[in-house]
This record gives sequence, structure tokens and C-alpha cells, in this order.
Amino acid sequence: MQSHDQSSEALIPHLMFFYGTLSLPHILESILHLPSTPIIKPARIRGYCIKMWGPYPALVKATADDTLTYGIAYEITEEIDLRRLKQYEGENYGLVPCSVEFVGECATAGWTFVWDGYPEELEEGVFEPGNFPAHEGSPS
Repeated sequence: MQSHDQSSEALIPHLMFFYGTLSLPHILESILHLPSTPIIKPARIRGYCIKMWGPYPALVKATADDTLTYGIAYEITEEIDLRRLKQYEGENYGLVPCSVEFVGECATAGWTFVWDGYPEELEEGVFEPGNFPAHEGSPS
């Protein structure tokens, strides 16, 4: 395994780019123990593509720097949020800096989780958000 994780705890607050389960508001709300639905913004990053690790997307470096990955951006403001996100992602994902792009705006420095596990565990596929529905009675 590689080690992508870079120390970013001193950079609170910071913009996070999510492309998989954390891009689903009900999951982000649950992981971060938020009192209400998070305010998210559509975003994209360049130079990465998505592979699949079972039902979970894994961001990996793309062969072309202009490859786009679409997702959402969310700003965390507490170190506890960063710790919760790292715990949720586990050892197979590392935190790296990225340039987050918003439609009609300049790119902004941010952070995202990339695959830090064994490459042979990944396969081609598409993330299916419907596999992670909000449960009745849970925050959404």
C-alpha cells in the first residue's frame, strides 16, 4: 500500500471534495453528527478518476491531467470533523490536497480522499448512490 495521507489538521477550516458515499447528504450528516442537512455545493476536480472497491468508489490518479471527477464540496470547520471523516474512510483511503472547481468560479484549494489500498482490489464500475439510501427514521 501507498501512504497518501498528508497532515491537514492544522488547516481547519478547509474545503473537502467528496465523490462517493460522503457526497450523499444523509451520510455526511450522520458521520459528522450534524444537527441538520449539510449545505453542499456541486464541484469537480481534475486529474483523477473513479474505480470501484465493491460498492464503494475509490479515487485514483488518472492518466490524463484533464480527466474530470464530479462530486460535491463541503467546508469542515472542526478538527473533530476531520477525525470522523478519516475514521469513516479507514486505512484504504488517504487525504490529499486537490484543486476544487466550481462552475463559473476560480478553483479553490481543498482536500479529498484517494485510494491508498492495493490497486488490484479495484475494478471498473460506476458508483450507485441508490445502494446507500436514507433509512426511515434516520437523519436525511
